[in-house]
Amino acid sequence: MSRILIADDDEGIRSALASTFEKQGHETLVAASGEEALGFLRGGCPDLLLIDLRMPGLSGLETLERVRAACPEVPVILMTAYGSTEAVIEAMKLGASDYVAKPFDPADLLARAERALLAARLARSVPLPGPRTGPEPIDGIVANCPMMLDVLMKIGRVAPSDTTVLVRGESGTGKELVARAIHRHGRRARHPFIVVHCAAIPDTLLESELFGHEKGAFTGASARKIGRFEQAHGGTVFLDEIGDMSPAIQARILRVVQHGTLERLGGGETIRVDARVISATHRPLEAFVREGRFREDLYYRLSVFTISLPPLRERGDIPLLAEHFLRLQRARLGKPQLRLSPGALERLLAYPWPGNVRELEHALQQAAILSAGGAIQPEHLRLEEHAGPPRTDVVAAIRHLANESLSRQPGSAHGSMVDLVERHAIVEALRRTCDNLARSARLLGISRPTLRSKIRALGIERRERPETNGTNGSNGSA
Repeated sequence: MSRILIADDDEGIRSALASTFEKQGHETLVAASGEEALGFLRGGCPDLLLIDLRMPGLSGLETLERVRAACPEVPVILMTAYGSTEAVIEAMKLGASDYVAKPFDPADLLARAERALLAARLARSVPLPGPRTGPEPIDGIVANCPMMLDVLMKIGRVAPSDTTVLVRGESGTGKELVARAIHRHGRRARHPFIVVHCAAIPDTLLESELFGHEKGAFTGASARKIGRFEQAHGGTVFLDEIGDMSPAIQARILRVVQHGTLERLGGGETIRVDARVISATHRPLEAFVREGRFREDLYYRLSVFTISLPPLRERGDIPLLAEHFLRLQRARLGKPQLRLSPGALERLLAYPWPGNVRELEHALQQAAILSAGGAIQPEHLRLEEHAGPPRTDVVAAIRHLANESLSRQPGSAHGSMVDLVERHAIVEALRRTCDNLARSARLLGISRPTLRSKIRALGIERRERPETNGTNGSNGSA
């Protein structure tokens, strides 16, 4: 049995969590504020703390920092209904064990708590490092869904080290923002962050861009040029779209990563450089390695730590991102009344976003201008049409399903086909909205009670989330 301290200003959440842990045989203490939680520590350190990020008085981060000073070995799980990227990163740097977003799945929270308790028991004799002061909070990353919170936790954990990081994800998912966050929260934050867009620079120029050249190295080289790696000395070089580099340049980059040395084009001097390398790609590098298009040794050198970004269609926090971009447009255009109509929000939720977050930002920039400063309507969203005639392969699959159902279930084929299609539609809507019933119902065009009824009737399993006592979708979480 473990002693668990729960600090949250919402009485309903405190009671629900206490009941959940007590049913598992744990002893619980509850506090309505950070100050009250710290008061419990005077009587001894608990085995685990769950702290809400936003509480009256001391914030969750401030409480975490003081807990770390008083009980450095105690694991802490931070809870929040707010998508603060800075808080996630700072929490990891201050030594939080984990971070969960409200509304949370009780079974998932229990599993995380048990993992934290087990890790603490295994490392009981090893003191955790004290809190460290990090750089200023970083702007740009907006997120409030579990997949992106995991990304932010990884940023917080890898930032203080000097290891290479490979950021993976589709175009427009924010790979450069992640790289900047790692740099800003690491020990090199006061030194340069140099960006090289490998795919945008012709291969004949990329070598000179990366490594520099001496005067007379080639026709037109009228003066010495310092390359990007030298410019990044002491800081970070971000290599975007590394999958587009030629094998010759890959070999030279391997030398820099492996030995920290380079030679300018046309020069014989060996130059030492100290630059952390963060790279990014949307390419299937493993396949490129198998095909001989990317060096295996360089791949393993660059991917010591990997962060994968989910596409926007899988994130479930489109309303949060949309509000962030609209807030920027209100200030930029001087349109304080700018907002999304319910119909426009539904269209945003239904759209597949092949261009990801970048496409969403551009779509809302355009819609903000077309709306004349009032409510953005569906017609203001100039999105590519993805709802045309079904693709040939989809039609063929439906015909095959119809033939199978008519042959195997005569007399009930219609009902079984409708149930199957409806089931897949509901599962996909729940996945897109991270199990948010209200948004899933809007996406499907049905009421929430109807959706609940269909979920039960079709036997769809979902991670039930609390929807009362301040833990429903209205609190801004995914």
